[in-house]
Amino acid sequence: EEEGTNFRKHHPTTVFLFSPRVVAVHMTSPDSAVIVEVLLSALGCASSASLARKVVLFFDLCEAQFSLQSHYDFSLRAIKRMLQCVGHALSSEDAAPDAQPLVIAAIHQTCACMLAGA
Repeated sequence: EEEGTNFRKHHPTTVFLFSPRVVAVHMTSPDSAVIVEVLLSALGCASSASLARKVVLFFDLCEAQFSLQSHYDFSLRAIKRMLQCVGHALSSEDAAPDAQPLVIAAIHQTCACMLAGA
C-alpha cells in the first residue's frame, strides 16, 4: 500500500494515463491528400499540393469503380507503394525533374496488373 502511494506521488501522469477516468479517443479516416502532399514534399516535389490532389482523385476513382475484391487495392497502402517508386526514380535522377511524369510512370508500374484486365 505504501509503495503504491509513493509511486503515485512521484509519477502522477503515469497514474492518470492508466486511470479509468481517461476519455476515449475516436478514430477518424486519414486525410489521404495531406499525407500524399507531405510525402511528395519530402521527396522534393515542387508542385506537391496539386499533384497530391490528382493522385488521390485517381486512386479514389479506381477504388469506387473497381470490384471490392482484395486484389484491387487502391487504398493508402497502394498510394504509399506508388510513392516509394517515385522516390526511387527521383533518387536515381541527377537533376530535379518534373515529378508528374515520374508519378504517371510509377502508377503504371504499380497498378498496371490491376488495370490490365479492367
